[in-house]
Amino acid sequence: MQNGGAVRLVPSKADYAAWRGASRLQDAERTVTVNRPASDVFDYLADGTRNREWRTGVLEIERSSAADGQGATYRQVLACPGGRRIDGDYGVTVFDPPRRLNFMSLPGPRARSACSS
Repeated sequence: MQNGGAVRLVPSKADYAAWRGASRLQDAERTVTVNRPASDVFDYLADGTRNREWRTGVLEIERSSAADGQGATYRQVLACPGGRRIDGDYGVTVFDPPRRLNFMSLPGPRARSACSS
C-alpha cells in the first residue's frame, strides 16, 4: 500500500472461530482512505490504547498483557444505548506489519455478548 491507500479493517473468520470455537460469526468491515504511509497507519491501529480516538463507543482501554503484536490483549469498556457499560476485552490474533492486523473479542468472565440485560 502506498500513500493514500485504503485500509480495510476485517476480522478473520478462521482466526475468530479457532479462538472462540465458534462456527457462525458476524462480519464487520470498513474501508477508509488515509493519506499516510501504510506503516504509519498500521502502527496507529495496532496500538490498542488509541482505540478511543477512532472507535466510537470505547469508554476505557488499557493493555492487559505484556505482549506486543500477536498475542497482545486489551481490557476495554464499551458504551451501550441508554448509558449501560459492558466489557469488551480483545486480543490480537494476527500481526503482520504493515499489511494485516486481526483482533477479536475474548471469552471469559469479563465478556458479555450484548448490550441488553
